[in-house]
Amino acid sequence: MTIDTSVLDSYRDFMEDDADDFIRDILNEFYSNAEELFETLKAVPSPAELQDFTRAAHTLKSTSATVGATELSTMAATLEAKGKEGAINEMAPIITALRQTYEEAKAKLEEIYA
Repeated sequence: MTIDTSVLDSYRDFMEDDADDFIRDILNEFYSNAEELFETLKAVPSPAELQDFTRAAHTLKSTSATVGATELSTMAATLEAKGKEGAINEMAPIITALRQTYEEAKAKLEEIYA
């Protein structure tokens, strides 16, 4: 799992000593939000759930990019696109891999920013 450390490390340029605490806060918020989003993203949505599912995928895409988890962001973007297309039958393999990719990204982020 590769993390684009330049995203969060950029805060060190202008926050100096306060950056580490700020980065920890960002990551804790990301982890908390991701867990909430996975409640919506845990299974292939019904047609009635598709809009909420697509919105959750969009949010995970954006927040993952914010912390440098580019692979996770890309997978969430793919799910978002499938949701916009209504391609429900193509989502299952991505959903299955998404959680594992999140866990790997989280472990790597915790390793880097411990």
